[in-house]
Amino acid sequence: KWPMVNNMKEDDVHEAFVRAKEQDAEFIIAIPHWGVEYQLRHSSQQERWANWLVDEGADVVVGGHPHVVQDTTHINGVPVIYSMGNAVSNMSATNTRLELMVTLRFVHNPVTHEKTMLEPELQFMWCTLPGMLRDTYSTILLKDWTTRESEWSNHEDFENMLQTYRRVKSATGIED
Repeated sequence: KWPMVNNMKEDDVHEAFVRAKEQDAEFIIAIPHWGVEYQLRHSSQQERWANWLVDEGADVVVGGHPHVVQDTTHINGVPVIYSMGNAVSNMSATNTRLELMVTLRFVHNPVTHEKTMLEPELQFMWCTLPGMLRDTYSTILLKDWTTRESEWSNHEDFENMLQTYRRVKSATGIED
């Protein structure tokens, strides 16, 4: 039955790739639930899996689970985003309110019928808690708010956002 979640068992995931190819999938996007919680760098197990997913035919790998943004890379030209972090978070652990929005764009040339995936666009976001910027949780594009401290109800949270952003960028090497 569809949709189905494969629990990171190589045989099951391999079969999903086979089915996708048999159905002439234009692109295969692997979205693994993996990694060590709260670690800003990927683990050796994630790297092993990323290589395996690329070898199986993934066109892009976009991971989640660690509750924080992790580093990114390319394996044989295939983009790998190890972890996007949380989209909405009321967590208090360090770095858990910064997240990464990943935009994937697919292009079809109507003349040649060639289909390509453009390089993923990465943008940092921040989840504000109630009372910090608005009355409710809000997920905001960080680049739109780095110079708008006067609009925050809680200036310490504004500084927390900037410090977290700098720390995670430094640890992961992600440029946005």
